Amino acid sequence: MAIHSHRPSATAKTTREKLLADLASVDDRRDANIDRIRLRIAEFERMYGMPSDDMTAKVNAGELAETDDILLWRMDLDLLRHVASA
Repeated sequence: MAIHSHRPSATAKTTREKLLADLASVDDRRDANIDRIRLRIAEFERMYGMPSDDMTAKVNAGELAETDDILLWRMDLDLLRHVASA
């Protein structure tokens, strides 16, 4: 009967370290993407001179047309909500 050690093998340790590094890389990319989305939203707010909540309310009330910029702005807001909540 073989005796099994509870110590991880060198391969298991290397695999674990690689997985942890990959996860850290994913978190870094996620944070960088969130930052880029926030910067785009801030640029829209600056260009249009209003916060995103005001833009959304005006579009919903029919006071502001959904131009290409407005659609991109709204998509960035949705994307940020989705990515930030994940």
